[in-house]
This record gives sequence, structure tokens and C-alpha cells, in this order.
Amino acid sequence: MANTAVLAATAGLSTPRIAGGPARHASRLWYRQPAREWIEALPIGNGRMGAMIFGGIGHERLQLNEDTLWTGGPYDPVSPEAREALPEVRRLVEQGQYAEAEALADAKLIGRPRTQMAYQSFGELRLIFPGPDGEAQAYERELDLDSAIATVRYTRNGIEYRREILASTADDILAIRLSARPRSAWMWNWPASRPKPMSRQMGRSSI
Repeated sequence: MANTAVLAATAGLSTPRIAGGPARHASRLWYRQPAREWIEALPIGNGRMGAMIFGGIGHERLQLNEDTLWTGGPYDPVSPEAREALPEVRRLVEQGQYAEAEALADAKLIGRPRTQMAYQSFGELRLIFPGPDGEAQAYERELDLDSAIATVRYTRNGIEYRREILASTADDILAIRLSARPRSAWMWNWPASRPKPMSRQMGRSSI
């Protein structure tokens, strides 16, 4: 799990540079308020793991996903009737009987179960930023569709805060960069949680 999520305050990742922030152009999604529910959060991912970013002010919420965590257990989806039925499906196609070929393929060739197991939430990472209360000004969150960097920026108590989050394919990490202007010490807690208990079947035993 060491490579799964990293809080990064440094550069050096093999990904687009984030020091100057994303350029202002049309290829971005942007909003003037934090996400209130999951469907409003901004997604990032590298094909193996990802996160939904809510863009809160006093706290940040990242719902994490990782491609080895899913419902069910190991199984063989191959239909035991597929090998025997395949020549007949080919014959029907060659004869132009496409509807019959499709029906037979659907009944005999399709893997079982017919639907893939569902991915499960890897958990949630919350960044809590303690400090003096104050209404945020000039709030904006965005996802740059070219650089795949999600950014949250706002001003509170005269300090401009900025968070940049990306998923690096080359380095296989999720990285978060925190910055402020004028320079201010970032303070945060980062509790992690998962909504459901996890278990794994190992032969006749479960963990």
C-alpha cells in the first residue's frame, strides 16, 4: 500500500509539470463550489488506481479506487459449452443466419457470470486543515483535461491556498501538492477509512 497514495510536496514525477499550475483554456472542467456528492467530484486515475476529488475548503475528501479490490472471489468465466457450440455459430454466420448465430452465441459462448464483478471503494482519504475560521474567497476547482491535474484554489484570511492532485502512470502513485501564497505553514491531519469491512477467501478460510 506504500505506492498507493503519496502526499508529495516535491517535483520530479514523470508527469506534466504542476509548478505553474494548469493553463487557462477550454479543455477543463471548473466549478465555483466544492462537490456536495460523489457525482459532482472530479476524477483522476492512471488505469490502475484513481480518486474522486471533492475539493473541500476546511477539509479535502478523496474517494480512492484500486483495480485489485472487487466483489466476489477468483473464478473461471469460460462457458463449458463454448468449445462445442463455436463451430455451429460459425456455420450459421457463413450461411447468413445472423440472428440464429447471435442467439446461440449469447446462450453458449458468453462468459459466466454474464456481468463482471463490481469494483469496490478502496477507502477514503481525508485531509483536514485546522486553522482560523474564515470565509473562502475566489474559490475554484478544476480538472485540466490535457494535463489530467485536478486543482483546488481559494483565498482565506488573506492567504491564497492551492492543492494540485494527479495520478502518475509512470510512477504509479497518486500525488498531492500543497502550496500557499504568501508562504504559510500547511497543517493537516489525514485520517483514512473504508465504508465496508474487507475479507478474503483463502481456501476454506477467510481473512
